[in-house]
Amino acid sequence: MSGYLFDLQNTITLILMFEMPDRRAILILGGIAIVGILNALVPNSSAMVKPLELLLAAALIAGGLAFVVIDLREGICINRPSISREESPYLFLCEIFASLFMAGIGISKIWSMF
Repeated sequence: MSGYLFDLQNTITLILMFEMPDRRAILILGGIAIVGILNALVPNSSAMVKPLELLLAAALIAGGLAFVVIDLREGICINRPSISREESPYLFLCEIFASLFMAGIGISKIWSMF
């Protein structure tokens, strides 16, 4: 039993080590997740497939660009507020490129639709 409790304590410690993202990041990712779930639940034979695909692509583009704009304006990563432009520029640029990649996925989804 003590081994189980030890593992549970380690798991709780690992969960608490991760920092919470900014509220704006949660809202952006939540919006993209809601649109993605709606897109996944619509049957392929429905007339709503194309509009929801476009909505998902637009959400990816808007979310990715919103991350880039907010990160560059604030000087911190809104996904991990402890990463700043001055203290860790490499991780900051990784966040920017990941956000641009997310917007690129939305652009490629639109490109493949037409």
